[in-house]
Amino acid sequence: MRNLKKMAVLASALTMALVAAACGSAPSTATGAADGATCGAVPNQMPADPDGVLATLPDSTRAAFNLYPETIRASAWANWKPSHPGPFVIHYNPGRLTTSFDQEFLATLNALKGDTEVVVKDANGDPQVQLQQLRQSIQEKPDLMIVMAQAPAAVAAVLDEAGKAGIPSIVPLFASSSPYIVGIDGNNPLKGAYLARDLAKLMNGQGSLMEMLGKPGTQATDAVYQGADAVFATCPDIQIAGKPVGQYDPAAAKSQTLQFLSAHPQPIDGGMQVGGMAGAMIQAFEQLGRPVPPIADLGATPAALSYWNEHKDTYKGVGLALPVAGLAETTWNVASGILAGRGLEVNEVLQQPTMITADNLAQWVKPEWNLNTPQTFAPAPPGVYYPKEYLDTLFANPGN
Repeated sequence: MRNLKKMAVLASALTMALVAAACGSAPSTATGAADGATCGAVPNQMPADPDGVLATLPDSTRAAFNLYPETIRASAWANWKPSHPGPFVIHYNPGRLTTSFDQEFLATLNALKGDTEVVVKDANGDPQVQLQQLRQSIQEKPDLMIVMAQAPAAVAAVLDEAGKAGIPSIVPLFASSSPYIVGIDGNNPLKGAYLARDLAKLMNGQGSLMEMLGKPGTQATDAVYQGADAVFATCPDIQIAGKPVGQYDPAAAKSQTLQFLSAHPQPIDGGMQVGGMAGAMIQAFEQLGRPVPPIADLGATPAALSYWNEHKDTYKGVGLALPVAGLAETTWNVASGILAGRGLEVNEVLQQPTMITADNLAQWVKPEWNLNTPQTFAPAPPGVYYPKEYLDTLFANPGN
């Protein structure tokens, strides 16, 4: 599962990534453009594939595995069928059910479950409690588990045990290196690279950049910025002015942005954030009367999309969709396919990042949103995020 190493496999561009700049530090230049690489170029490095499973996928599907930080494996569930017909029992362990993300995810599962029983085991954010709950789940023998891992490496070891006991596990937003564990949408380096590519274009390849971190040292934050900084390394005229820490919390992100801007009176030409904080960043720029720069918005924050839509003549942005209900529906479709014995062929379910640009902004924004909308992630239009016909490319037997 997503071990997310320093990513030496991503070649020299990733090893030159700037991951140490801190808020208030002297600006650093995203130097290291390799051999005249075009500013904004995304590195091309496919993951190790010892089982040869990527070669069996369509080209359009295989492209989603670029920069994937783990070894790809053939799924242990490719020829597996459950020991009994439905109805089935699924254990859902969100790790922490107090977040709006996990609550919406669970509500979507409950809306889709039909006669499947979804048993919730909430660890309240305690990694050790989650590990204990997962071991208990193995003893209770559910038909499948869905887990939001609090401590990915430790969780991976337990879920390997579950797989060897005949229990498939799905880990949304985490990369898997195990044949027993199915990751969904876990290619965070590629997400960061796509956001950086489009932001560098909006910045015309130059200027001062603020990178808002989520929680430094967590795999989600580090992996996104490893991919992003590898792309910024191809733009010697983009300087990273600092990396304030927003903790994925809009209030904290606004406070951090205000502090950062007060300490940096020079122009800020671009911003980037890794989950739910773009609207708060915009509020801070507006509060201080500073021009709002283009912001690369991972998750597509409704507040930021609304601001963008209302200021199309003066503001340019880029978003990368992470629709919670869409992720839950995708997870459900993958789980249903496994339990139906359709033969999942690969241990990671990926599609290329779903980007929001000026061309398709109108499909994503809703008229009732404004800059104060508290919703964290924008829902996806129908048929955009992991449609069933796309998922069919990852199964041996197409669904109904």
